[in-house]
Amino acid sequence: SYGTEVENFYGSLANAYDAQLFLNTDLTHCFSSGNNGLQGYKSITGNFKQSKNSIVLSCIDQNEVIMPFSSKGPAYDGRIKPELTAFSSQGTSNSTALATGIITLMKQHYKTINNVSLTNALTKAILINSAKDLGETGPDFTYGYGNINADKSLKTISENRIISGNLISGQINSHSITLPANAKNLKITLVWNDLRAAINSNISLVNDLDLEVISADNTTFLPWILNPDLPEQQAVRGKDKINNIEQVTVENP
Repeated sequence: SYGTEVENFYGSLANAYDAQLFLNTDLTHCFSSGNNGLQGYKSITGNFKQSKNSIVLSCIDQNEVIMPFSSKGPAYDGRIKPELTAFSSQGTSNSTALATGIITLMKQHYKTINNVSLTNALTKAILINSAKDLGETGPDFTYGYGNINADKSLKTISENRIISGNLISGQINSHSITLPANAKNLKITLVWNDLRAAINSNISLVNDLDLEVISADNTTFLPWILNPDLPEQQAVRGKDKINNIEQVTVENP
């Protein structure tokens, strides 16, 4: 829960945090977005918060509306930051503290059930997939993927609604998912820990994975993407080339 001035570049700190999280796969770094939101978009405080493998939190009031001072994304290269939001009327430091408490409960619960540690990538995937979408449909640079939800995150672990795997370059992994007959919404989130990028890289993504959801009638659904040059615009579906998080949602699947 600390920050510096607004720093929109991939510096030595972002590089170091990504390297540490890539090597220590069970470690999770959770940062406040900052309280410089009145400056508008790209107001995240601190270069270390530009790291890909960390989680950055904004804050909302009791009505799930963004606090005006809560810093906004995107990251310097257009990636979705903050990833999530949480309640706090006092500042993004408080919302981050709430998130870290939830993450600690998740890690404990996962270890109790599976007798292995919950990885950082899986922690992020569960949190993002369980979040309540706020603002316009899909992710945005204000709320990220939505309001953190402890109950749904823990239920995802209890019900083992998780797929983990590994890919090599050029490989495709396919998974079949059977949905309940009365399903109203389908949400699938892919997250991976990425290698650190070179300091001052224009684009920080090193390994580019792509998520597609194909229905029984061969309709293909692509993930949500945002246009960092027009940050107010609503998310659209397309191929993502910059984020190490991808999410597909389908209504009435």
